[in-house]
Amino acid sequence: MGIDGGPAQATGARTGDEAGRTTVPPSGAATEGGTAPSGGRFSRGSAADWIGRYAVLVVLAAMILGFSLALPNTFFQAQNFRTIAGQQAVPGLLALALMTTLIAGDFDLSIAGTMTLAGTVAIGLQIDQGWAWPLAVLVSLAIGAFIGFFNSLTVVRLGMNSLIATLAVGTILGGFVSWQTGGGTIYGDVSPQFTDLGRWKFLFDIPGSVVYLVAIGLVLWFLFTRTVFGNYLFATGSNRSAARLSGIQTTSVRTVAFVMTGLISAFAGVLFAANVGSGQPGIGEQFLLPAFAAAFLGATTLVPGRFNVWGTIAGIYLLAVGLAGLQQLGAPSYVQPIFNGTALLVAIGLSTLLRRNANR
Repeated sequence: MGIDGGPAQATGARTGDEAGRTTVPPSGAATEGGTAPSGGRFSRGSAADWIGRYAVLVVLAAMILGFSLALPNTFFQAQNFRTIAGQQAVPGLLALALMTTLIAGDFDLSIAGTMTLAGTVAIGLQIDQGWAWPLAVLVSLAIGAFIGFFNSLTVVRLGMNSLIATLAVGTILGGFVSWQTGGGTIYGDVSPQFTDLGRWKFLFDIPGSVVYLVAIGLVLWFLFTRTVFGNYLFATGSNRSAARLSGIQTTSVRTVAFVMTGLISAFAGVLFAANVGSGQPGIGEQFLLPAFAAAFLGATTLVPGRFNVWGTIAGIYLLAVGLAGLQQLGAPSYVQPIFNGTALLVAIGLSTLLRRNANR
């Protein structure tokens, strides 16, 4: 575990008190993957490595195949896959936002409140104040960035526990949303250009929200794996004390991570509000647990023991496919929280085991 109870990363260096220093890859040459098995033969070690890297993707493919065979007239339809892809773009963005602070060794439980507040502000400024939608969106994103910065002040500067501090901030944000909305949904005439922001279609009628998810995923992937900041971010989450001793400004790195988390969470809220055309209080809470589950599931695939962008996206869609298939099979509504909670427990358990193996 990292300092402050945050999740340590399984990188090339040992974590915790086992190592006195951390190894930072050369500038601009960070890699997400671990060391590939050497030799031309498929040994037991390489088989275990392959299973560790691609288990989530194999399970996802198996679930799609199984539900498609069981429900060929409903599940195995292009429109069903497009619907699943579009509906999970917002939870996917929230999972990517969470993953950013997790990499740095911190938790951020305020992402749900940030998402909700950004969405209600974007709608409220247009309906109640008559603001143009671009300005309303910019203000909402700025609020998200400020919330992330405030979290960094409490956690990084004041040294508060990240779980407790961000939980408190998320609760405060929920109070602000209730005050702003009066506890009800904000709806009215909003600009068609604003709703088009979340409802436009790409090739083959792919929802535009999926394009946003992939685009932000690409940006984060490049930032985390191909830049010096990415090197520093993983080093900070792996062993904060060792990273500081090696000359990394861990305070600045963690601050940037919190601001990025707040900004992406706010964008998720704006995108959700554009999709539904209204501001809905409390909407972010239903995405919080899936976001955690997806992030930790992502740490078990592609780069086992390490949070990564594409693993996180695969995790969110594994959860979505599982729930969609169960619902179409007639499963009762209480199955959803049971499924999400079980997935989170399994994901955390697997990522912990993988991290321990990497440390050994």
